[in-house]
Amino acid sequence: MNHLHDYALANGVNIAFFCTLFLAEIPTGAYADTFGRKSLYVLASLLWSLGLIIYGLSDSFIGFATAEAILAIGSTCVSGAFGAWLVDSLKHAGMSGDELEAYKARLFTRENSVGVVFGIFGSLTGAWIYSLYPPGCWIVSGILMLGHAILAKYLMQENYFVRKSHAIRAHWVELKRKVCASVTFARKDPTIRTLALLSAIQSFACMGTNMLWQPLFKEHVSVFWLAGLLSLWMVCGAVGGEVALRFGGTKTEPISTLKRSMVWTGILVIASAVCPFPFSLILFTLSQIPRGVFGPVSQTTIHRMITDSEIRATTESCAKMAHHIGGAIGLGLSGLSAKYAGIPVTWAWSGASLALGAWWLCRRYRKLRE
Repeated sequence: MNHLHDYALANGVNIAFFCTLFLAEIPTGAYADTFGRKSLYVLASLLWSLGLIIYGLSDSFIGFATAEAILAIGSTCVSGAFGAWLVDSLKHAGMSGDELEAYKARLFTRENSVGVVFGIFGSLTGAWIYSLYPPGCWIVSGILMLGHAILAKYLMQENYFVRKSHAIRAHWVELKRKVCASVTFARKDPTIRTLALLSAIQSFACMGTNMLWQPLFKEHVSVFWLAGLLSLWMVCGAVGGEVALRFGGTKTEPISTLKRSMVWTGILVIASAVCPFPFSLILFTLSQIPRGVFGPVSQTTIHRMITDSEIRATTESCAKMAHHIGGAIGLGLSGLSAKYAGIPVTWAWSGASLALGAWWLCRRYRKLRE
């Protein structure tokens, strides 16, 4: 915003991210299933490092969009590798059945909690570095991601994976087979299809809040305390994930759990849009608790439904493509809406679309299961 001074252009930068995600998601997932997940995850760390540094050195739309595209490819490398690596490593260690399901649910929830701890430290440190030298927070992050690549290289083990000695042509044939099998499975399985559509609605509706909370609250809160708010919301999201784990939301009727979380998130976002500060801030903070339920529950459910380990990463990537489409559309509409109608109006219809979309999709899912 400091360089572009336009809500629509600022959101347009992030549209480049989601469009690149859409294009790269399945190819990177198929690569992970064919050539191994570890190498793809290390590559993701290197791409993130490059993208962050380019972001810090840029001052134009083209520079920002290029950085976003590089970061997006890195993100698809993670989504097509890390979860699949984790689940297949657990299976290789001898876990199966209920023990595996319970352990996966705990791990995906703990992943949120660990991310919160380091996210709080990172957001506060980043805000402090920004106050000294604005591009510095990006450059420091890029340097740290190089260290992350080294850690991944030496800490991740891939003992379960057997690299096949195919010719290049045979590799391409196998890639094509896995992509086709994954797309067919994701399209025909009603649970995975519903999870993908719920993710698309979630992504579409949350873009307005994701991109516009800083412009909305910066009139009342300093830059450093904006980082404090982000830290608080990460804690709230982790609390939501823990609640879902404790009360069995990852096991019993996960689709209904996701519906409730999305409906409550939407209602609280609408309330925050129509209330003045500080009530808007309080209500938006509360909305992060049900929102935190979505990630662990959806991720655990997707990996429960995927039974073929050879196409696990590719199928997960297929399910996430709907998320990217929803995000790109949401960014475009919320940017234009904020520019011409204002942020409160944008948040109001974003929250309404989240609640109504979740309600409709879950009703449709129940009819399919009857």
